[in-house]
Parts: sequence; C-alpha cells; structure tokens
Amino acid sequence: MKNQVLIVDDEPDIQQQLKDILAEIQGLEIDTAGDEETARALIFTKRYDIALLDINLAPTARGRFAGLGLQRDLQEMGCITLFVSGTADDTLKSVAVYFNRYDFVSKPVNPLDLITKVENALTWTKERDRDAIPMEWPEGLEVDPNDRMQLLWKGKRVNLTLTQRSLVDRLAREPGVAVPYRDLTAILKSAQGSSALATHFSNIRRAFCDIDQNWNEIQAVARQGYRWKV
Repeated sequence: MKNQVLIVDDEPDIQQQLKDILAEIQGLEIDTAGDEETARALIFTKRYDIALLDINLAPTARGRFAGLGLQRDLQEMGCITLFVSGTADDTLKSVAVYFNRYDFVSKPVNPLDLITKVENALTWTKERDRDAIPMEWPEGLEVDPNDRMQLLWKGKRVNLTLTQRSLVDRLAREPGVAVPYRDLTAILKSAQGSSALATHFSNIRRAFCDIDQNWNEIQAVARQGYRWKV
C-alpha cells in the first residue's frame, strides 16, 4: 500500500518542485492543492499520512495563517505535517513548529533536507501504527501516552521537531555511550556534518530547558560524539 502525501502551496512551480523531489522516494502517492478550499476538499475525502503545508496561503484574507488551520485538522486525522515556507519571521517558524510539532522545511528547498525529513516522518508513521517503540527510556524521559510521536520530560511535553526527536532517540537507546558523529550525521544526511549537529543539539537543549531549567542530560564528548548521561 502506498503512503499518501498531500502538498499544499499556492505557487504551482513550488508544488511541482516538491513533487519532483519526493518522486525519489518509492511508494508515495502525491496529491497537490493550491489553496485552503481545495486542500480541505481533499483532506475530508482521503486519509493522508504526510502533508507538506505552506504557512502563508494567498490570496485569501486568511491566507497568512491558513496552513496552521489546515494542520490542526490534519493532526486530528493522524497525519504528520511538515511546514514549508520562505518566511524570514523566526517567530512564525517557532509557532509553526509548536503547532506542527514535527518539522519545518525552508525555501528555497534543499532536496536532500526534504527527502530526509519525509523519510523520517514515514518511519514515525510505522512506529505509530505498531503502537509501540521497542526501547527502555532513561529516567525522566518517556513517550506521551496520548501521542506516541511526542516525548515527555518529567511528565511535561518537549517541543521537538521530528529531526530533533530522532537524535534524542538515538542517544536514549544507549545511555552513557557516546554515539559517534557519523551515526548522528547519518540521521541528518547533511553535508554540514558537525556544525549542523551542534545547532540541532543546541536547539534540543533549549527545548528541554524550557520546561526544566536544570536539564543537562546530553553531553558532547570531544572527538567522539554525543551521549545521554547516566
């Protein structure tokens, strides 16, 4: 059975670009919509596994935030959503990740970045469908019983993107063990290597510290990688 993907963007060229990039992933069936009305007609007649949503949809008066509204409906239907936008507004990006809770793809779109995030999203759909993630979590860390895609720290939800969640999972599988840089960069599939990892782990620390100022569970190990402390 093919995974169902919805692309919502008001620029036909961007729609086609995203569709062409995702054609590199086998087993996808892709629909496109250029406005909120068309997108809503699709999501109420078909179940989607993943949606790529532009935050700013023109020319409707509600266009600026239409993507956020669509995401709420898709989330209730069990769809993973990735926001795609060229906005330079960092606050809007933060709001998008908070409501979306999975990931954000910037324009101009980096094909490898998009493919990586969609492949990670597909992995999470399989985990969700199995209704279990076969691992023991370090003390204080657990899966949200109401949404297995999310993590809780001491009972409070941690606002992580899908990529950040993948990195945390990798460390949490082997507490106390330094996970090599190569294993972590393989998750990112990024040419930026250690610099990209440093940025991601800085954002991960910020997300945990937002709910626990004393949080300090991830440690950088010189010339090796990162580990979850024991």
